[in-house]
Amino acid sequence: MGYFTNQTPHNPCVTTKSGGVTAVSCRGPISTLSPGGVIVTVSGSQFVPNNRAGRTDTVVDGQRVEIKVYAATQDCPAGATATETLKAYPPTPGRSPAGSLSEFDIDVCYNASGSPGLATEVDRLVRGVRFH
Repeated sequence: MGYFTNQTPHNPCVTTKSGGVTAVSCRGPISTLSPGGVIVTVSGSQFVPNNRAGRTDTVVDGQRVEIKVYAATQDCPAGATATETLKAYPPTPGRSPAGSLSEFDIDVCYNASGSPGLATEVDRLVRGVRFH
């Protein structure tokens, strides 16, 4: 998993030691999105849902994808006003841009407050993805 953002991120992981035990806990790299803020998270999975009934696919760069826009979700930092998600399903199971992954996700959380064209720019970004 990786991310990029136009905000200053904090260290997403904290290491603690107690009684000879070391623990690492991680959270998102952005706590609050400011107006005009965007964070893009890229991840993958080897799991492909069996039930794709009712889903509408689009083709982006020759890849079958599903694109959805949601109101801000629990997976976004505070301040997010919306999320746009692209799910790519490779045509051949186990063959994807990221190697052996069966599902490839790009999640864009953003705060469009004071930035009326941001939602359009995010949609253009998601639909302009290129798989290599």
